[in-house]
Amino acid sequence: MIFIDLRDKVDSNALSKYYSILTDKMDDEKKKQIEKWCQDYLRKDNGEPYSFEEVVKADYSELQKLKKQIDDNHLDQYNCFLYNHNKVYKAENKKRKRKKKNENEKKRNSCYIKDTLYNSLSSKNKEAKLLLLKKVGISVCPYCNRNYIFSNENVITCQLDHFFSKEKYPILAVSFFNLIPCCSTCNRLKGTNDFDFYPYDQKNKAIDIMRFSYKPINSDFLRNKNSIIVETTPTEDLYSDQLETLKISKLYELHNDIVFDIIRKSEVFSDVYINSLRTSFPQIFSSSEEVKELLFGVPLSRDDIHKRPLSKLTQDIVFEINEARNDESH
Repeated sequence: MIFIDLRDKVDSNALSKYYSILTDKMDDEKKKQIEKWCQDYLRKDNGEPYSFEEVVKADYSELQKLKKQIDDNHLDQYNCFLYNHNKVYKAENKKRKRKKKNENEKKRNSCYIKDTLYNSLSSKNKEAKLLLLKKVGISVCPYCNRNYIFSNENVITCQLDHFFSKEKYPILAVSFFNLIPCCSTCNRLKGTNDFDFYPYDQKNKAIDIMRFSYKPINSDFLRNKNSIIVETTPTEDLYSDQLETLKISKLYELHNDIVFDIIRKSEVFSDVYINSLRTSFPQIFSSSEEVKELLFGVPLSRDDIHKRPLSKLTQDIVFEINEARNDESH
């Protein structure tokens, strides 16, 4: 639901550093296996093979091409390189006779990239995860715009969603642009579902996939929040199921109190009053827009929607109220 502009944030140096940290402690034999698989099965448009480094650094358009190759060629059937070899585990089982059979079976079927390399982002390769989070640089979940996801060296409050599921596409499990910082609720709800909107997409910006509005159901809506219904409308039908997966409509129905406050503030604080506040406090406000942002508690610029929870809701409702006023004045 939020577009995240990474054009000036993530460059080739950042991607190289991420890959270097990620693979620095990888076993040499495992690296060879992964590289060989990429060369055997993944091809660029010019026919040349992908390297694992190129897979890790792949942007959205490249990720889509890799996904299509995997789907079209049923490459999930040829992922033996991803999985730990039975011979290794037979040797381990001799040393660990006390281990239960089902535990050994679980290990035997574990996937190196998604179960070891990806999990290392929370342990020995935590530096790579922190680099990714710093470069993406968002404070609010891009899927719901409801929850803060602050992260730094001391605390990480977000989870990483795999836009293309790591279960279906384990080779993409640590690809930089396949990892979307999000809240735990959205990560759980999205699961392995495929979405048509991508938070980093420059062309089809996620912010444009839906719009919030409100509907008064009783005449006392200026005094009673329960007389207001929050409505969610996708801009295209193809987004309906995905918004339903994230339960956006049901979750935002709970925020009728926010809409209630926005409507009341819009009634009390007229444009004339807002302008008077700006002129009365020039040391605080440089524009009427800054007064409105203080009033509504969120940035009112589309470019800053990722900075505060419920910014999308607030912006849409404020816009709707202003549009209605403009129509009345004409």
